[in-house]
Amino acid sequence: MNQPFAPAPSSLVTTRHGTRPGAWRACASVVAAALLWGCTDAPVEPRSAPSLDVATEGDTPTPPPYLDYLGAAGYRYFQGPAVSDGGSSLASGLFSLALSPAITASANVQVNDPAGPGLGQSEVDVAAIGSFVVVAWNDARGFFVFNDGLSGWGFSADGGKTFTDGGSFPRKPIASFRRRGDPALAAASDAGVFFFADICQETGVAALCVTKGTVAGSSITWGTPVYAATAPAPAFVLDKEFIAADPTGTHIYVTYTRFGPGALGFGQIESVASHDGGATWAAPVVVAAAISGTVLQGSEPALDQKGTLYVVWEKGWQTSFTPEIVVSKSTDGGATFSSPSVAATIGTLAFNRPIGYNRSRINDFPRIAVATTGKNKDDVYVVFHSRDAGDVNVFVTRSSNGTAWSTPVQLNDASADAQFWPMVMVEPGGNVDVLWYDRRNNVPGKGLTDVYWTQSIDGGATWRANERVTDVSTNWIGIATDIAPN
Repeated sequence: MNQPFAPAPSSLVTTRHGTRPGAWRACASVVAAALLWGCTDAPVEPRSAPSLDVATEGDTPTPPPYLDYLGAAGYRYFQGPAVSDGGSSLASGLFSLALSPAITASANVQVNDPAGPGLGQSEVDVAAIGSFVVVAWNDARGFFVFNDGLSGWGFSADGGKTFTDGGSFPRKPIASFRRRGDPALAAASDAGVFFFADICQETGVAALCVTKGTVAGSSITWGTPVYAATAPAPAFVLDKEFIAADPTGTHIYVTYTRFGPGALGFGQIESVASHDGGATWAAPVVVAAAISGTVLQGSEPALDQKGTLYVVWEKGWQTSFTPEIVVSKSTDGGATFSSPSVAATIGTLAFNRPIGYNRSRINDFPRIAVATTGKNKDDVYVVFHSRDAGDVNVFVTRSSNGTAWSTPVQLNDASADAQFWPMVMVEPGGNVDVLWYDRRNNVPGKGLTDVYWTQSIDGGATWRANERVTDVSTNWIGIATDIAPN
């Protein structure tokens, strides 16, 4: 069995875009408009789910044996509203300081309207075209207003200085149609359109929706959602989707996990593609076939400027103490995929959730981005966290071909408590930005959490000193929420 990698030596570092707690209302910052997205002693096999209170939404099927392997939307479908139950606290690199002028995060701005029912907004995603920014989140309002669903959104037309809560999202003209959350965004900059993916359902159908939004001046108009993938429900669950689009808005890809009977109870990574701007979708393609006894979850797609599609996911979540972060690629428009390469072997955080997180286990899902311009064009960046002897840190690895990967480099320059759930993005021109949740300011018995940021201007060879993005630390302990995960 491979062992978790050791943190990169400091010499490697110096030579050199989830789930959000329910009481953290959706926020954004100019320098970091993208705010990111259990306790057993051994890996576990699928088991019968405990008795759970389920939201009143009509007929809800019995929770499946793989309940704990589902992402937020699938989990909530069977679990319904929830309250925070605390959790076990985690026990508690050097960087170049003069890479570029100091950057200070702007004041954080609330995105959602706090009025109305529902306490929780979580798992935020963001995309931007110029100064027009769209933010998406899981919204507990949908537990109280059925037609609103569990996918919330908001927008800014002034580069994040002010935001408007978008309210209700378009529905399919089907009475039982419901948006289940886990929203993800992609921006097609040349076309001036956004694509909003989320998990949907109707009676007897599990689905993934893609909704196209067209920007006109200071507003955006959303079309009717289109099913990108479907499966019979409740036998199957389609979960934890992410989306990527090329700049023209013609070629769009959604990757996700299919759960179902037999080996599918451990998850299968699949991809669907549209080559006509999201109007129609091809049949699902298997990226990584289900493996009995090994959970496959948490995929995300990314495109390079030539149209090569890269997909990253976690192999072995909850079924290994040392899961792998793996990547596969397609050079034929998503019709076929390469054998996966191992970008990193990590120490899982799954069984040692941060205090205040209200699911029994926490994910290690990676994030991916590709440089489409600049001197490091087509380089692929993958970020993730890893736990070693109680210390949890965030790392980046890079590749010029999606097959051979660099030695992971630790990005956080303070290791107190925990740093987890990084996300990565590459700016036009090639600067690489990474954000993550950070508890360096935590104190015993609390869950004080911030967002920190770092940047590389040389393709990941060196990284600037970490900078705090959040104005105020948020305490995950004792905050009322009605959504799980929070």
